[in-house]
Amino acid sequence: YVSHFGNDMRTRYIIDGFYEAAELLYKEIESKYKIGFYSDELIYPLCHSIRHTYELSLKDTLEKIKFFIDNYKSCIDFDSNNYQSIHHTHNLKDLYNFIYQYIFQIDSRMLMLKETWEKVDYILDDFIYDEKSDAYRYSTDVDGNENLSDIEYLSINKIFENLKQYRNIISLVTTK
Repeated sequence: YVSHFGNDMRTRYIIDGFYEAAELLYKEIESKYKIGFYSDELIYPLCHSIRHTYELSLKDTLEKIKFFIDNYKSCIDFDSNNYQSIHHTHNLKDLYNFIYQYIFQIDSRMLMLKETWEKVDYILDDFIYDEKSDAYRYSTDVDGNENLSDIEYLSINKIFENLKQYRNIISLVTTK
């Protein structure tokens, strides 16, 4: 099998890959739980895959907005300097807020999806404490503090259902 990197679909393949990895991990956890086993060791990779799916798809949406404004809507006062720093952040809320600032200016028809898009803000709340994208990759942060030490329980069903809902919303918003 040969993967075709470098074409226009590269970002989409990576996003879909993290989503599919999350789906496989979720199904594995679900199957182990049904027969009486716990799969705590799979929670970190599952949550990292979900969180990374969010981050990459928000950045992809941001790139589409910038491309559209640069090529079709130059009348929109787009903050290119802030775009550069936002585009390189791992903070999901900062990405969401920057997109929110512009997404409804692009096309008035997008206003019909405003309430739907605002659900993304709620969905991202599960990962708001992971501003640097390291909570699910390392047991401690750069200062040596234990990551996720104040969280006893995660509902993987809720987190995965939110991911599926998020994919539907992103699909609606980015194809209009």
